[in-house]
Amino acid sequence: MGTVVRERPTYVVIPFKNEIELTLHVLGLCLQEETVSAVLLYDNGSSVESVEALVDGIDELEGTGKNPDDKGIEYFSTPDLGIYQMWNAGWQWVIDQRVGPFNIAFLNNDIDFIPGLITKMATTLRRREDALIIYPDYDRRVEQ
Repeated sequence: MGTVVRERPTYVVIPFKNEIELTLHVLGLCLQEETVSAVLLYDNGSSVESVEALVDGIDELEGTGKNPDDKGIEYFSTPDLGIYQMWNAGWQWVIDQRVGPFNIAFLNNDIDFIPGLITKMATTLRRREDALIIYPDYDRRVEQ
């Protein structure tokens, strides 16, 4: 599994608007994933209070050790973009920043998943040369 981490880092794109508790929960899960190198947060017009709460929450995550490898967290204010445009902007950001192969996960801020899911999906995706996309089983029929 270490090969996936070194050769194919995973970037996570998460659009959100307000709902900071949900966003911080998903962010915390992502930061604990072995393969995740950075999380890109695309804000679709949150209130000033929500953005301040997000910054405070990120500081708290950092202070509690929930970002063990000091992974990058990037924030983008994108009030005029729709969800697909924010995902596309994240994809373009990774392409512009990254040289070499990578994985990218497009998430919503209102999801929950078992620890290790992103790493497992990245590893599974890279087992096959002809695979381009992978997604979790919505019925949660995965081995835990």
